Amino acid sequence: EDRGASVLLLEAGPRQEAMTAVPAACGALQKTPVDWARRSAGYGIGRGLEGGQVNLPSGRVLGGSTAINYMAYVRGSPKDYDLWATLGADGWS
Repeated sequence: EDRGASVLLLEAGPRQEAMTAVPAACGALQKTPVDWARRSAGYGIGRGLEGGQVNLPSGRVLGGSTAINYMAYVRGSPKDYDLWATLGADGWS
């Protein structure tokens, strides 16, 4: 930690909409200005979907995709963190 360091955080996209605080609104935020609106390449993984593609929502606001992913919280596997620590990544275990 360097208390003398300064950090500038730049985020793309518009001002964050209030709807990003509502987990159930995630679906309604896809393909809006707060989403990069990426789609899969269409190699058959989206059979039956428009253009054979799948939407890949990616947040375009402060907080990134966390702002539009149903506020899902996923904790990593403790075994992975322990492995990383044994490989030299101090502080992960």
